[in-house]
Amino acid sequence: MKVKKLYNYSTISFLFLLFSLSIKANEAELPAEVDSMVQKAIEIIGLADENPDSCLMISKELLKNSLSTDVRANAFLNEAIGESYYYLQEFDSAKVCYQNALQGYIAIGDLKNQATAYNNIGLINYFQGKYALALENYNSSLEIEKELKNEPGVARSHHNIGMVYGRWERYDQQFEHYHLALELYEKFDDQESIAGLSNNMGITYAALHHYDKALENYRKAYFAYKKLGNKDRMAAVSSNLGCLFVYQGENQRAIEYFNEAIEYFKVSGDVMSLVSTYSSTGDAYREVGDFKKAISYYELAEETNKDLELLSLRKDNYYSLYLVYKDMGDYEKSLQAYEYFNDVTDSIFTAEKYERLLDLEKKYHSEKSEKELLELKAKEQKQKLWLWGLSIFFIFSAILVLIGLYILKIKEKQQRQIMEHKVLRTQMNPHFIFNSLSALQCFIIEGSQEAAIDFVADFSSLMRLVLQYAKEESITLKKEKEILEKYMSLQNRRFENKIQFSLEIDETLHVEKVMVPPMLAQPFVENAIEHGGLDMKGDGFIKVMITKDGNKLAISVEDNGIGIKKAQQKKKLITHKSIAMQLTKERLRLLQEQRGKKLEAMEIEDLSDYDLSGTRIAFRIPYMEIS
Repeated sequence: MKVKKLYNYSTISFLFLLFSLSIKANEAELPAEVDSMVQKAIEIIGLADENPDSCLMISKELLKNSLSTDVRANAFLNEAIGESYYYLQEFDSAKVCYQNALQGYIAIGDLKNQATAYNNIGLINYFQGKYALALENYNSSLEIEKELKNEPGVARSHHNIGMVYGRWERYDQQFEHYHLALELYEKFDDQESIAGLSNNMGITYAALHHYDKALENYRKAYFAYKKLGNKDRMAAVSSNLGCLFVYQGENQRAIEYFNEAIEYFKVSGDVMSLVSTYSSTGDAYREVGDFKKAISYYELAEETNKDLELLSLRKDNYYSLYLVYKDMGDYEKSLQAYEYFNDVTDSIFTAEKYERLLDLEKKYHSEKSEKELLELKAKEQKQKLWLWGLSIFFIFSAILVLIGLYILKIKEKQQRQIMEHKVLRTQMNPHFIFNSLSALQCFIIEGSQEAAIDFVADFSSLMRLVLQYAKEESITLKKEKEILEKYMSLQNRRFENKIQFSLEIDETLHVEKVMVPPMLAQPFVENAIEHGGLDMKGDGFIKVMITKDGNKLAISVEDNGIGIKKAQQKKKLITHKSIAMQLTKERLRLLQEQRGKKLEAMEIEDLSDYDLSGTRIAFRIPYMEIS
């Protein structure tokens, strides 16, 4: 969780920098013949960071007196109001104004300011934890900057996109965008942006536990900002250094850096940075066992964040409170904090979906108006072409009907297969939940309160993943590995961790690109646990291997239990039927049928045939990889 908090803080600090750069570009590149209202708006934009209250009042009055038909002036005035709200840290109001400005810039075909508006909207979405929306905004800005061949804008867009990927811990893609940005920054000797990028690269290296590289980049950023006389950014780097020292166990040294940064943020009025640094200071005190001070700083962070409503910061802060109360043995407050953490996580997800719907609705109405105008202009032309089109229609109608029927038949078959797949996964989830809850029941019966709380927290995390990916046709191998390891960890607690579990993936496979159907191997692992008698052995193990075999992905599950022959004899006595195994076999059949591949038999071997104990199950599925 600390990694996420570290990202949250410093990316916010650096995005302030990107924001101001984009506004300056706006002011410098406007044509000289702009009218007086637009010129006043530009002046307000340049002053908003120093006098946001006055700028807000003036720009609102100017917008009130502006002609509704003056689209250009209204767009700039909306941006000026958005700037004022932004520096007052009223982000919802700022975003509404930026969106209004964007619609105006689109209407007058002003590409440069469209790119700026997309960047500013993405910035607000990033602060609010709506990373998917932020990525869409930054990609829109990047495409426009490329079209305009504006290299500074292209560099800033790559930098922002990289930071979004960092929040998702997709570090390969993050570094890819960072290096693209760095090449351009160095090309036009933008020292301030290079310093900002060094700061962010330090954050990523810290997240990857490459502490020497992290420290090197932080120092590079700090001395660059010192040379530029930028005290705001120096304080930001100091706070990041504090987080790094927490990682390295130098907590007292970290607290000194945090206190230095807090004092500066109080003076400068940088409330967002203050919230994150308060929370990071709480982490440092928790690490040294001073739980009372840790809680006081977490509460300071929450109190300061009340007006900002930055959900991503709030989410991380509640998780930290959950950890400290758990360390104190106050399980009631620990569970309460964890529930708040889950509520905020769900709020972020819901808000992002709602805003996506609003954006789609606005886009629909805009496109509808344009479409109606085009239809009016084309109506006359369509009438002239009517007779010619009618004759062509009769000539090709018979052929089109036949082709359409054939395509419809194929689509119906594919749709049936997809629906069958979804039904199978829906059936599998209750079975999986039932077996997991049986483990929790054991802890409750035994009266182990702390173990039960840990199990609930881990089970909640696992179920979030299961429910999130159950609706997907396929997920990355990395996510499948995460689900399988979490599942095995939970189930193994029933047997006091007597079962050794290993998951071996071929090193040549790129786990973030290879795609597999979700929870495909899990039923076989479950079967080994439930019927293999591994809990009765002192050296029981389950081994899952995933390798590439030509154009197939080979998966095997092996255990050293009693073997399938003895297990089947026991099943006959208790009339048990493995629903999950049957469903998985059916999923494999549908998967191969859907891909148009020849059905391959699943290999099930009783290792007693080789003077060993246990069972080995092996199957192959079509190899899929995303670009």
